[in-house]
Amino acid sequence: MLLLLACAAPEPVVLSAPTVTTHEEVTTMLLATWTQDGDADAWLEFRYEDDWERSPRRALAAGEQEEWALGIPPETEVDLRVVAERDGVRSESDVVSATTGAVPEDLTEDLLGPTVDVLEEGTDPARWLLGTVDVDGGPSYSGPFWLFIVDRQGRFVWWRDLHYDSSMFPRVARDGTHIAYDDRPFLDPTGDTAVVRRSNLDGSNIVDVPTPGLGWCWDEAGTDVLYDRHDADGGTTLESVAADGTRTTIWDCVSWLAPLDPDPEHCYTNTVNWSEERDSVLWSTYWGDWVVELDRASGDVLWYAGSIDGGLPFEPEESAFQLQHYANWTPEGTLMVSTHIIGEKGEQRAREFEVGDALVETWSYGEGVDSWARYSGEAVRIADGHTLINYGTGGQVREIDADEETVWLMSFGDERTLGHTVL
Repeated sequence: MLLLLACAAPEPVVLSAPTVTTHEEVTTMLLATWTQDGDADAWLEFRYEDDWERSPRRALAAGEQEEWALGIPPETEVDLRVVAERDGVRSESDVVSATTGAVPEDLTEDLLGPTVDVLEEGTDPARWLLGTVDVDGGPSYSGPFWLFIVDRQGRFVWWRDLHYDSSMFPRVARDGTHIAYDDRPFLDPTGDTAVVRRSNLDGSNIVDVPTPGLGWCWDEAGTDVLYDRHDADGGTTLESVAADGTRTTIWDCVSWLAPLDPDPEHCYTNTVNWSEERDSVLWSTYWGDWVVELDRASGDVLWYAGSIDGGLPFEPEESAFQLQHYANWTPEGTLMVSTHIIGEKGEQRAREFEVGDALVETWSYGEGVDSWARYSGEAVRIADGHTLINYGTGGQVREIDADEETVWLMSFGDERTLGHTVL
């Protein structure tokens, strides 16, 4: 007798329809809560325009679960559903609807923007911009400061009121799991309250890293935090804070600079950028008009260039730095800075250099462009040859393509000062 044994088909996971609530402070964030009757990979899907968005796929156990819907504009109706998959069998919950809340009046009254003046096809695929903005907008950086995320249409999808604590360098964590930002009194050398705050978007802090004397800028190097420290005696150093809180001085700028330039204020920096590939740090001074690359392990100077003697020359000479900001390495290994043009008020350029025996300019952008920052600003090479340019006290962010055509231009207006911005 031939016996045919049939295998039972996998059972789909049973999902409840999600219950949706808004975040208490950031009312564009929607929290979906549901139950599932078995272990499965599951995720949240939500739709507010044409296509379904989705949260990351996670292995979840039976019982109650929750997930955030993020990146949604204010006062927008959203459809949401939960999807699960087990043994190749997909199941979906019923669809429910919810509406995101309004942007706080303080934010809209303070900023009156941003506005998007140009939005063309072919922008970088990244759909949101993280940044900080100083509502005062003047050179004193007096605040109040807002930490924000906007979409490409200039709509706030997330925010945090930092009040009068300054924050100029928000970053997406290198592992992509959270954001991190500086939070402290501005340029307070006795400020033991200064921290780099690693935070989730829902406001739950992962950790606060103490950075006493934090002057202007910082970066992550693995689990370490690197920052420029200013002390009450006029010293400026590059510090490294380990995960256990141990702080180490990597480099003493004033001591190094003294034989070349006796003015310690020419060590004040606007850039601390770590390169994982090179394990080095770029340090850029705004009043000194020079850039140095430092070996992170030893603190040795690998090269420097700018207004002090003995540095690498510029080719051509007129590409030299003045009030340059945010020196950084492009994916191709070239150096990029945002810099003023020496002796020409109201003129600045994004400049790219090959670094060898000289800084050889290979590209520049800005001639004939009606955008300018008295202070701050940056230029960063992103994808497909595009460049993201931040105009600091000019309150603008511009994305240009490889043909130097503007594909995105967003403006808070020149009465606002932008800190670091990152797609």
